[in-house]
Amino acid sequence: MDVVVHGTKDGWNKLFKTNNPSYISIDIRNNSNNDRCLGRAGYSIAFAETGCIFSKFTIVRDSLRNKAIGHISFDLFISDNEKLANGGKDIKLILDQLSDEYIKKYVFDCKVNQGINDRVIREDWSYVDDILKKFQTTLVKNKYPRFVSGEKEAAYILLASESDVEKYFDKPYQEEYLSFKQVYFLNVKDESDLTNFLEVIRNSGIQLKDIDLHNDYYYLSGLEHSKPCKLFANDRLLSNDKYQHVIRAKDDLLLICDKEFFSFKPVSGKLSDTNSDIHKFLKLEGNKVSLAYEVIEREEYLVPEKKEIPVRFSTRKDKNVRDVSILCKSSRDKNKDLKSNQILVFKGEEIGESWAISAEKGKNYSSEERSFYPKNIYELEIYLDESKIVNFLGQIEGEKSPIPAKDLFIKIEQTNKSSQDGEIEFFENEIDNNYIVIARYKNKNGEFSGTIKFCPRDLDKVQIPLKKQNKPRYKISAGDFGVKVEGCPDFTYDKDGSDVTRFIKPHKGYKFKGFSLRPWQNNSEYAGQLVAKYEKRSWLSKPKIIASIVVGAILLLTSGIGGWYYYASNKKQSPTKNQITQYLEGDEFILSKLKEYESEWILQYPKAKKLSFFDNLFSKSQNLGIDSVELSNWSILKERIDSAIMIREKIDNVEFLDLKGFNFSRNQMEFKNLIDELDSTNLININNELTNRRNINSLLLHEITEIINETQKSTEIQIDSLDLNNETTISTNLITPNESTNKEQSRNRKTQEKQNTTPNDAITIQLKGDELSFNKLENLKANGVHLNSIEIYQNFWKLIQDQKRETQDYRKILDSVNKDPVLKDSELKKYLSQITKDEDAFNKYLEIPKPNSEELTIKELKR
Repeated sequence: MDVVVHGTKDGWNKLFKTNNPSYISIDIRNNSNNDRCLGRAGYSIAFAETGCIFSKFTIVRDSLRNKAIGHISFDLFISDNEKLANGGKDIKLILDQLSDEYIKKYVFDCKVNQGINDRVIREDWSYVDDILKKFQTTLVKNKYPRFVSGEKEAAYILLASESDVEKYFDKPYQEEYLSFKQVYFLNVKDESDLTNFLEVIRNSGIQLKDIDLHNDYYYLSGLEHSKPCKLFANDRLLSNDKYQHVIRAKDDLLLICDKEFFSFKPVSGKLSDTNSDIHKFLKLEGNKVSLAYEVIEREEYLVPEKKEIPVRFSTRKDKNVRDVSILCKSSRDKNKDLKSNQILVFKGEEIGESWAISAEKGKNYSSEERSFYPKNIYELEIYLDESKIVNFLGQIEGEKSPIPAKDLFIKIEQTNKSSQDGEIEFFENEIDNNYIVIARYKNKNGEFSGTIKFCPRDLDKVQIPLKKQNKPRYKISAGDFGVKVEGCPDFTYDKDGSDVTRFIKPHKGYKFKGFSLRPWQNNSEYAGQLVAKYEKRSWLSKPKIIASIVVGAILLLTSGIGGWYYYASNKKQSPTKNQITQYLEGDEFILSKLKEYESEWILQYPKAKKLSFFDNLFSKSQNLGIDSVELSNWSILKERIDSAIMIREKIDNVEFLDLKGFNFSRNQMEFKNLIDELDSTNLININNELTNRRNINSLLLHEITEIINETQKSTEIQIDSLDLNNETTISTNLITPNESTNKEQSRNRKTQEKQNTTPNDAITIQLKGDELSFNKLENLKANGVHLNSIEIYQNFWKLIQDQKRETQDYRKILDSVNKDPVLKDSELKKYLSQITKDEDAFNKYLEIPKPNSEELTIKELKR
């Protein structure tokens, strides 16, 4: 609380101040000589940055300036966070006492300076502190908006009595004051008295009427930004921010809620009208206002939208499957049930959430999990894959109990399927094929094996007769001067042990010389034992001993001969680097041989080299370490072998699309060129052809190339994307059952001779490939399947058409692709992953010419 005294004493001047108030006092003189209001007083209110200025002024003459008409004003500044005990009453009382005391001492006959005009009277201002000490302010939290006086000259309010000013001082913050520099409060006798008053004080001539002191201030608090609610006062958006949270009792309030997938009817009203609807949604505690979110979010007010999505289930043989069990779960672990009419119903926030759905019917039909957003789709098509588990049992001739499944090794002759627990699962077309199963079993009495022909459709359990294998086995022993290396088998069927020689490592100073056979009599498990033979190396193989005897030229000569002999005697019967390289670049390229070469090359890992004789004379160490060049050459070939194994595994798994762009040797270029140009729509035919003719594991590269070429020439896949009755026909070669099969097997054979894949299958293959343009995708929509996948794919082309150059736009598409069950292993995913992996990759992508054509494909972008 501060006081400033100013007025016309020898001109207008600041006469006194306490502390250092942060506002500028206002000179109210109006350059008038009208003396009819001399001695009359008035009050005023003005606003500063941090508080309110209450003033009392008295009209006087300036005795030091030719008795000109002026004023003596007392300003009382009270900051926003201060409050007097009796509010406006105390404010008026302080101003009256300050003014009355001054006039009593220093204003005579309405003249300042005690009416003296030839010298200046100095005031004693100590009385100001004496008066202020009687009134103590208390600190309060500022609850008012920030008011700053405007630029217009003063307005005025007429008082019925002088004491009425107390109620205006009690509630000074009124919006009607804001346009003016200050507002006068005048108690006049009549119109003439008012005219005289306004003539001597500077003013705008504007009278303020009907100031509603009961239009109280309220303050919004607890507004939650996470909620979609907005509250307006007189079209002004309210917030928690200071001075943006003020509400007047008579403000027009409007509450709206803009929440996605919900509807809310706007509500209006005033705080002063307790019957208005707005009060249902507000909480009032004193002058604090908050939103009643628990009421707003009731379904009767915040009404959730509802979206129904029909679900159609199909299998390879049935386009409309019913009575399907589903598991539909959201990212927030909500579960959704399928209605009896096969419709999923989503409400409110559920429409915008991510959901995953999978389905099954019985024990033989199930679908992959599919992710989707209800807001993006209008129907769901779920394809149920058929599968069947067949259990295999072995039966040894002459024994009553079958062999436990866990002890059997099962392999299907025409496929890569095998099992060590007696179960094999078959999928889709596989269920109707005929197969030959091979079973193996061994115990202490020997090895047993057997085969049988069967069709998974006909049988849940297959019992395989087993016969004992009489081929003799020979146990392997490393002998006295060597050890068996890791991976060495316990026995071999080769009587001379030639297939296991690479697993014997002789001790230092010995050379492995093959095996000697020791027959075993009356042993049911082994026919004998192969014991490794060794030959002790000659002392001539030790250059250090020779060097210590011979000197000079004889020493050098002998060392050379000894070194040659050491190399010759230690030369292993392992494939050379050139032999392995020739195989890697050749046509055979069989996986088992590649893995055999891998094992043998590992055994040739470079060893630390010995020091020469002369170096040894002056060095404490016996080893130089591994030669870096030799190690580098070994590592390069090892990497080539690993790469070849990976390539052959993909060939055996018919994963040809993954091999596009891989490097092959000159002798393998025909296979490479075929793979690089391979049409993804032919993969089903090629897979069937390769697996049904013979085991792909044993095919040479040129044989695989011939089969693929023949298949592509003989097979035509016709997909008319604008025909809703589109069917894709794929011819396959199947195993012909023997003449003893029953009628059911005969019926299955006729079905298998010409199988039809659904449009769903064919479209899936196209979506995984790299030959779909924007227009081709648009045509595929007419089939009504995989609409979400098609939309994601088209969004990628739209980025190119819109010339988007931000990495984040492409990463958003990649995120959608990763969540899509069809596109997650597609060429689109590979391409997006490649161009967004780092900044350099993306910049290279931006440099690729991309004509604004709706016929552009990923295949063309990669060129």
